Amino acid sequence: MQDILDKIEVWACTIPLPAPLHLGMFSVLERHYVAIRVSTLGGLSADVIGHSRGSPLDVALIDILAPRMLGKDPLEISARTADFHSATVALERDGVFGRAWSLLELAFQGLRASALGLPAWQMLGGVSRQVPVQLVEGYPLPDESDEAFADRLLARVAEGYRALKIEAGSYGDREILLRRLRLVRAQASHVRLVVDFGWSLRSARENEHLLRALGELGVNWIEDPFARDAVGDYVEAGKMTRAPIGCGDEASRISDLQRLVDADALDVVRLDATTLGGYSAVIPFSRALEQRGRRVSFHEHPEIHEHCILATPSIDHVEVFPKDRCFDLRHQLCTQSVHERIRGGLLSPPVAAGLGVELDLAEVSRRAVRRGSRSLTESKSSN
Repeated sequence: MQDILDKIEVWACTIPLPAPLHLGMFSVLERHYVAIRVSTLGGLSADVIGHSRGSPLDVALIDILAPRMLGKDPLEISARTADFHSATVALERDGVFGRAWSLLELAFQGLRASALGLPAWQMLGGVSRQVPVQLVEGYPLPDESDEAFADRLLARVAEGYRALKIEAGSYGDREILLRRLRLVRAQASHVRLVVDFGWSLRSARENEHLLRALGELGVNWIEDPFARDAVGDYVEAGKMTRAPIGCGDEASRISDLQRLVDADALDVVRLDATTLGGYSAVIPFSRALEQRGRRVSFHEHPEIHEHCILATPSIDHVEVFPKDRCFDLRHQLCTQSVHERIRGGLLSPPVAAGLGVELDLAEVSRRAVRRGSRSLTESKSSN
Protein backbone atom coordinates (compact mmCIF):
# COMPACT_ATOMS: atom_id res chain seq x y z
CA MET A 1 0.00 0.00 0.00
CA GLN A 2 1.34 3.39 -0.95
CA ASP A 3 2.36 5.74 1.83
CA ILE A 4 3.62 9.29 1.60
CA LEU A 5 6.73 10.75 3.22
CA ASP A 6 5.57 13.56 5.46
CA LYS A 7 8.55 14.63 7.55
CA ILE A 8 12.34 14.43 7.78
CA GLU A 9 14.04 15.53 11.01
CA VAL A 10 17.80 15.66 11.53
CA TRP A 11 20.11 16.46 14.41
CA ALA A 12 23.86 17.11 14.21
CA CYS A 13 25.26 15.80 17.49
CA THR A 14 28.64 15.99 19.18
CA ILE A 15 29.86 13.89 22.12
CA PRO A 16 33.33 14.69 23.58
CA LEU A 17 35.57 11.72 24.35
CA PRO A 18 37.13 11.48 27.81
CA ALA A 19 40.53 10.86 26.19
CA PRO A 20 41.70 11.41 22.60
CA LEU A 21 41.91 8.49 20.19
CA HIS A 22 45.12 8.76 18.18
CA LEU A 23 44.76 7.10 14.79
CA GLY A 24 48.04 7.86 13.07
CA MET A 25 46.80 10.26 10.40
CA PHE A 26 44.60 12.16 12.86
CA SER A 27 43.27 12.23 16.41
CA VAL A 28 39.64 12.04 17.49
CA LEU A 29 38.74 14.37 20.37
CA GLU A 30 34.98 14.06 20.00
CA ARG A 31 32.53 11.96 18.03
CA HIS A 32 30.26 13.63 15.49
CA TYR A 33 26.97 12.01 14.51
CA VAL A 34 23.91 12.78 12.45
CA ALA A 35 20.61 11.40 13.70
CA ILE A 36 17.63 11.11 11.35
CA ARG A 37 13.93 10.39 11.83
CA VAL A 38 11.60 10.01 8.85
CA SER A 39 7.81 9.81 9.15
CA THR A 40 4.94 9.07 6.79
CA LEU A 41 1.36 10.30 6.68
CA GLY A 42 0.29 6.73 7.42
CA GLY A 43 2.05 6.71 10.79
CA LEU A 44 5.25 4.83 9.96
CA SER A 45 8.56 6.15 11.24
CA ALA A 46 12.19 5.05 11.12
CA ASP A 47 15.37 6.24 12.82
CA VAL A 48 18.97 6.07 11.63
CA ILE A 49 22.21 7.37 13.10
CA GLY A 50 25.62 7.58 11.48
CA HIS A 51 29.00 9.25 11.72
CA SER A 52 29.22 12.68 10.13
CA ARG A 53 32.99 13.08 10.78
CA GLY A 54 32.19 16.77 11.33
CA SER A 55 30.79 17.24 7.82
CA PRO A 56 27.40 18.97 7.28
CA LEU A 57 25.35 15.89 6.45
CA ASP A 58 22.36 17.42 8.22
CA VAL A 59 22.47 20.45 5.94
CA ALA A 60 22.68 18.28 2.82
CA LEU A 61 19.72 16.23 4.04
CA ILE A 62 17.48 19.18 4.85
CA ASP A 63 18.43 21.63 2.09
CA ILE A 64 19.18 19.34 -0.87
CA LEU A 65 17.55 15.93 -0.40
CA ALA A 66 14.42 16.50 1.68
CA PRO A 67 12.66 18.79 -0.85
CA ARG A 68 12.97 16.04 -3.50
CA MET A 69 11.64 13.30 -1.24
CA LEU A 70 8.69 14.77 0.68
CA GLY A 71 5.26 13.94 -0.67
CA LYS A 72 6.51 10.79 -2.37
CA ASP A 73 6.39 7.09 -1.52
CA PRO A 74 9.55 6.28 0.49
CA LEU A 75 8.98 2.54 0.02
CA GLU A 76 9.68 2.91 -3.71
CA ILE A 77 13.40 3.00 -3.07
CA SER A 78 14.56 2.72 -6.68
CA ALA A 79 12.43 5.75 -7.57
CA ARG A 80 13.80 7.69 -4.60
CA THR A 81 17.33 6.77 -5.69
CA ALA A 82 16.52 8.32 -9.06
CA ASP A 83 15.33 11.43 -7.20
CA PHE A 84 18.67 11.56 -5.38
CA HIS A 85 20.51 11.42 -8.72
CA SER A 86 18.29 14.21 -10.03
CA ALA A 87 18.83 16.36 -6.93
CA THR A 88 22.62 16.05 -7.26
CA VAL A 89 23.01 16.21 -11.03
CA ALA A 90 25.05 19.42 -10.69
CA LEU A 91 26.84 18.22 -7.56
CA GLU A 92 29.14 15.36 -6.64
CA ARG A 93 27.20 12.22 -5.66
CA ASP A 94 29.82 10.98 -3.22
CA GLY A 95 31.36 12.57 -0.12
CA VAL A 96 28.85 14.56 1.92
CA PHE A 97 25.96 14.07 -0.48
CA GLY A 98 26.59 10.36 -0.91
CA ARG A 99 26.80 9.81 2.83
CA ALA A 100 23.64 11.85 3.40
CA TRP A 101 21.75 9.83 0.80
CA SER A 102 23.06 6.56 2.23
CA LEU A 103 21.54 7.30 5.63
CA LEU A 104 18.27 8.43 4.08
CA GLU A 105 18.12 5.27 1.95
CA LEU A 106 18.58 3.19 5.10
CA ALA A 107 15.76 5.08 6.80
CA PHE A 108 13.52 4.28 3.84
CA GLN A 109 14.54 0.62 4.10
CA GLY A 110 13.53 0.78 7.76
CA LEU A 111 10.12 2.15 6.79
CA ARG A 112 9.70 -0.63 4.23
CA ALA A 113 10.60 -3.33 6.74
CA SER A 114 8.20 -1.83 9.30
CA ALA A 115 5.41 -1.74 6.71
CA LEU A 116 5.98 -5.45 6.08
CA GLY A 117 6.12 -6.19 9.81
CA LEU A 118 9.59 -7.75 9.44
CA PRO A 119 13.09 -7.07 10.75
CA ALA A 120 15.16 -5.69 7.87
CA TRP A 121 17.31 -8.82 7.60
CA GLN A 122 14.23 -10.93 6.94
CA MET A 123 12.94 -8.43 4.40
CA LEU A 124 16.32 -8.76 2.66
CA GLY A 125 15.97 -12.56 2.48
CA GLY A 126 18.22 -13.39 5.40
CA VAL A 127 18.21 -16.45 7.63
CA SER A 128 18.33 -16.31 11.42
CA ARG A 129 21.70 -17.27 12.90
CA GLN A 130 24.13 -16.16 15.57
CA VAL A 131 27.00 -14.14 14.15
CA PRO A 132 30.49 -13.99 15.72
CA VAL A 133 31.46 -10.50 16.87
CA GLN A 134 34.70 -8.86 15.78
CA LEU A 135 35.35 -6.61 18.77
CA VAL A 136 37.19 -3.31 18.22
CA GLU A 137 39.05 -3.48 21.53
CA GLY A 138 42.60 -2.80 20.41
CA TYR A 139 42.97 0.96 20.71
CA PRO A 140 46.00 1.79 22.85
CA LEU A 141 45.10 3.24 26.25
CA PRO A 142 47.18 6.00 27.89
CA ASP A 143 50.23 4.80 29.85
CA GLU A 144 49.40 1.15 29.19
CA SER A 145 52.26 -1.35 29.18
CA ASP A 146 52.63 -4.01 26.53
CA GLU A 147 51.66 -6.67 29.05
CA ALA A 148 48.58 -4.71 30.18
CA PHE A 149 47.54 -4.27 26.55
CA ALA A 150 47.80 -8.01 25.95
CA ASP A 151 45.96 -8.80 29.18
CA ARG A 152 43.10 -6.50 28.16
CA LEU A 153 42.66 -8.29 24.84
CA LEU A 154 43.02 -11.71 26.44
CA ALA A 155 40.27 -10.80 28.90
CA ARG A 156 37.98 -10.33 25.89
CA VAL A 157 38.99 -13.75 24.63
CA ALA A 158 37.97 -15.16 28.01
CA GLU A 159 34.56 -13.51 27.51
CA GLY A 160 34.11 -15.54 24.34
CA TYR A 161 35.29 -13.18 21.59
CA ARG A 162 37.24 -14.94 18.84
CA ALA A 163 38.00 -11.95 16.61
CA LEU A 164 39.62 -8.69 17.71
CA LYS A 165 40.60 -5.56 15.82
CA ILE A 166 43.82 -3.73 16.69
CA GLU A 167 44.36 -0.04 15.90
CA ALA A 168 47.89 0.23 14.47
CA GLY A 169 48.24 3.66 12.87
CA SER A 170 49.23 5.47 16.06
CA TYR A 171 52.38 3.41 16.67
CA GLY A 172 55.41 5.51 15.78
CA ASP A 173 57.53 2.55 16.80
CA ARG A 174 56.14 -0.45 14.89
CA GLU A 175 58.18 -2.83 17.03
CA ILE A 176 55.94 -2.01 19.98
CA LEU A 177 52.93 -3.02 17.89
CA LEU A 178 54.58 -6.29 16.85
CA ARG A 179 55.63 -7.04 20.41
CA ARG A 180 52.06 -6.57 21.63
CA LEU A 181 50.67 -8.78 18.90
CA ARG A 182 53.17 -11.50 19.74
CA LEU A 183 52.15 -11.38 23.41
CA VAL A 184 48.51 -11.92 22.45
CA ARG A 185 49.40 -14.63 19.94
CA ALA A 186 51.45 -16.52 22.55
CA GLN A 187 48.35 -17.13 24.67
CA ALA A 188 45.58 -17.03 22.07
CA SER A 189 46.84 -18.53 18.83
CA HIS A 190 43.28 -19.31 17.71
CA VAL A 191 41.98 -15.73 17.88
CA ARG A 192 41.60 -13.79 14.64
CA LEU A 193 43.47 -10.49 14.76
CA VAL A 194 42.77 -7.67 12.32
CA VAL A 195 45.37 -4.90 12.23
CA ASP A 196 43.98 -1.52 11.11
CA PHE A 197 46.47 1.13 9.97
CA GLY A 198 43.87 3.76 9.08
CA TRP A 199 45.66 4.78 5.83
CA SER A 200 48.80 5.76 7.78
CA LEU A 201 51.52 3.85 5.86
CA ARG A 202 53.24 5.93 3.19
CA SER A 203 54.30 3.13 0.87
CA ALA A 204 54.63 -0.63 0.71
CA ARG A 205 58.37 -0.52 0.04
CA GLU A 206 59.07 1.51 3.19
CA ASN A 207 57.15 -1.02 5.30
CA GLU A 208 58.26 -4.34 3.84
CA HIS A 209 59.61 -5.63 7.17
CA LEU A 210 56.37 -4.74 8.96
CA LEU A 211 54.19 -6.33 6.29
CA ARG A 212 56.22 -9.54 6.32
CA ALA A 213 56.16 -9.71 10.12
CA LEU A 214 52.38 -9.35 10.19
CA GLY A 215 52.11 -12.19 7.71
CA GLU A 216 54.28 -14.38 9.92
CA LEU A 217 52.00 -13.58 12.86
CA GLY A 218 49.04 -14.93 10.88
CA VAL A 219 46.84 -11.85 11.16
CA ASN A 220 43.39 -12.24 9.65
CA TRP A 221 43.96 -9.23 7.44
CA ILE A 222 45.87 -5.94 7.27
CA GLU A 223 43.30 -3.17 6.99
CA ASP A 224 43.53 0.18 5.18
CA PRO A 225 47.34 0.42 5.15
CA PHE A 226 47.38 3.07 2.40
CA ALA A 227 45.08 5.66 0.88
CA ARG A 228 42.42 4.09 -1.36
CA ASP A 229 43.95 5.56 -4.52
CA ALA A 230 47.38 4.01 -3.85
CA VAL A 231 46.58 1.02 -6.04
CA GLY A 232 50.23 0.24 -6.78
CA ASP A 233 51.12 0.08 -3.09
CA TYR A 234 48.24 -2.29 -2.41
CA VAL A 235 49.40 -4.55 -5.20
CA GLU A 236 53.01 -4.44 -4.00
CA ALA A 237 52.04 -5.06 -0.37
CA GLY A 238 50.16 -8.19 -1.38
CA LYS A 239 53.41 -9.60 -2.78
CA MET A 240 55.33 -8.84 0.42
CA THR A 241 53.16 -10.56 3.00
CA ARG A 242 51.21 -13.74 3.56
CA ALA A 243 48.52 -11.73 5.33
CA PRO A 244 45.40 -10.82 3.35
CA ILE A 245 45.04 -7.13 2.50
CA GLY A 246 41.79 -5.24 3.15
CA CYS A 247 40.47 -1.77 2.40
CA GLY A 248 37.25 0.23 2.29
CA ASP A 249 36.45 2.05 5.53
CA GLU A 250 34.79 5.45 4.97
CA ALA A 251 34.65 4.97 1.19
CA SER A 252 31.73 6.75 -0.46
CA ARG A 253 32.54 5.60 -4.02
CA ILE A 254 32.09 1.97 -4.98
CA SER A 255 34.31 2.73 -7.99
CA ASP A 256 37.31 3.24 -5.66
CA LEU A 257 36.92 -0.26 -4.29
CA GLN A 258 36.15 -1.73 -7.70
CA ARG A 259 39.40 -0.29 -9.03
CA LEU A 260 41.38 -2.07 -6.30
CA VAL A 261 39.55 -5.33 -6.91
CA ASP A 262 40.12 -5.10 -10.67
CA ALA A 263 43.85 -4.62 -10.00
CA ASP A 264 43.81 -7.81 -7.87
CA ALA A 265 44.98 -5.65 -4.95
CA LEU A 266 42.46 -6.69 -2.28
CA ASP A 267 41.64 -9.93 -0.52
CA VAL A 268 39.10 -8.35 1.85
CA VAL A 269 36.72 -5.58 0.77
CA ARG A 270 35.30 -3.46 3.57
CA LEU A 271 31.79 -2.14 2.87
CA ASP A 272 29.71 0.47 4.67
CA ALA A 273 26.03 0.91 3.87
CA THR A 274 26.03 4.28 5.70
CA THR A 275 28.47 5.78 3.17
CA LEU A 276 28.17 3.75 -0.06
CA GLY A 277 24.48 4.14 -0.87
CA GLY A 278 22.54 2.04 1.62
CA TYR A 279 21.33 -1.53 1.26
CA SER A 280 20.33 -1.15 -2.38
CA ALA A 281 23.97 -0.44 -3.26
CA VAL A 282 26.06 -2.59 -0.91
CA ILE A 283 24.15 -5.86 -1.01
CA PRO A 284 24.41 -6.34 -4.81
CA PHE A 285 28.04 -5.22 -4.68
CA SER A 286 28.85 -7.67 -1.86
CA ARG A 287 27.36 -10.53 -3.87
CA ALA A 288 29.35 -9.54 -6.94
CA LEU A 289 32.52 -9.45 -4.85
CA GLU A 290 31.89 -12.91 -3.49
CA GLN A 291 31.47 -14.25 -7.02
CA ARG A 292 34.96 -12.91 -7.72
CA GLY A 293 36.36 -14.72 -4.71
CA ARG A 294 36.75 -11.69 -2.45
CA ARG A 295 35.98 -11.79 1.23
CA VAL A 296 33.50 -9.14 2.37
CA SER A 297 33.63 -7.43 5.76
CA PHE A 298 31.22 -4.72 6.86
CA HIS A 299 32.47 -1.64 8.71
CA GLU A 300 31.04 -1.12 12.20
CA HIS A 301 27.44 0.29 12.58
CA PRO A 302 26.29 -3.18 13.72
CA GLU A 303 22.63 -2.18 14.05
CA ILE A 304 22.70 -1.40 10.32
CA HIS A 305 25.11 -4.02 9.03
CA GLU A 306 23.82 -7.04 10.93
CA HIS A 307 20.91 -7.06 8.46
CA CYS A 308 23.31 -7.24 5.49
CA ILE A 309 25.31 -9.97 7.19
CA LEU A 310 22.26 -12.10 8.01
CA ALA A 311 21.24 -11.77 4.35
CA THR A 312 24.68 -13.01 3.20
CA PRO A 313 25.44 -16.48 4.65
CA SER A 314 29.14 -16.43 3.72
CA ILE A 315 29.92 -13.36 5.87
CA ASP A 316 31.21 -14.70 9.17
CA HIS A 317 31.38 -11.72 11.55
CA VAL A 318 29.88 -8.41 12.60
CA GLU A 319 32.07 -5.56 13.82
CA VAL A 320 31.18 -3.97 17.17
CA PHE A 321 32.77 -1.38 19.43
CA PRO A 322 32.68 -2.40 23.11
CA LYS A 323 30.07 -0.55 25.12
CA ASP A 324 32.31 -0.32 28.19
CA ARG A 325 35.06 1.63 26.38
CA CYS A 326 34.86 5.25 25.27
CA PHE A 327 35.98 4.45 21.73
CA ASP A 328 32.59 5.09 20.11
CA LEU A 329 29.56 6.52 21.90
CA ARG A 330 26.77 6.26 19.33
CA HIS A 331 24.81 3.94 21.62
CA GLN A 332 24.31 6.88 24.02
CA LEU A 333 21.97 8.45 21.46
CA CYS A 334 19.75 5.36 21.18
CA THR A 335 17.34 3.63 23.53
CA GLN A 336 19.03 0.25 22.92
CA SER A 337 21.98 -1.29 21.13
CA VAL A 338 23.23 -4.62 19.84
CA HIS A 339 25.25 -5.07 23.04
CA GLU A 340 22.16 -6.41 24.81
CA ARG A 341 22.04 -9.29 22.30
CA ILE A 342 25.70 -10.39 22.55
CA ARG A 343 26.43 -13.53 24.55
CA GLY A 344 29.75 -15.36 24.53
CA GLY A 345 31.04 -13.32 21.60
CA LEU A 346 27.99 -14.11 19.44
CA LEU A 347 25.29 -11.67 18.29
CA SER A 348 21.71 -12.93 18.09
CA PRO A 349 19.48 -11.44 15.37
CA PRO A 350 16.91 -8.76 16.16
CA VAL A 351 13.26 -9.76 16.09
CA ALA A 352 11.51 -6.37 16.00
CA ALA A 353 10.21 -5.02 12.71
CA GLY A 354 12.32 -2.40 10.97
CA LEU A 355 15.98 -1.55 11.42
CA GLY A 356 15.95 -1.85 15.19
CA VAL A 357 17.30 1.69 15.71
CA GLU A 358 15.37 3.97 18.06
CA LEU A 359 16.66 7.43 18.93
CA ASP A 360 16.69 8.61 22.53
CA LEU A 361 15.27 12.01 21.62
CA ALA A 362 16.06 13.55 25.00
CA GLU A 363 19.74 12.63 24.69
CA VAL A 364 19.85 13.49 20.99
CA SER A 365 18.43 16.94 21.73
CA ARG A 366 20.91 17.44 24.58
CA ARG A 367 23.84 16.58 22.31
CA ALA A 368 22.58 18.44 19.25
CA VAL A 369 24.52 21.43 17.96
CA ARG A 370 22.04 21.88 15.09
CA ARG A 371 18.54 20.65 14.38
CA GLY A 372 16.56 20.86 11.18
CA SER A 373 13.28 19.56 9.83
CA ARG A 374 11.12 19.69 6.72
CA SER A 375 7.60 18.42 6.28
CA LEU A 376 4.64 18.75 3.98
CA THR A 377 2.91 21.01 6.49
CA GLU A 378 5.79 22.76 8.27
CA SER A 379 8.45 25.13 6.99
CA LYS A 380 12.15 24.41 7.58
CA SER A 381 13.38 25.30 11.05
CA SER A 382 16.88 25.26 12.53
CA ASN A 383 18.91 26.69 15.36
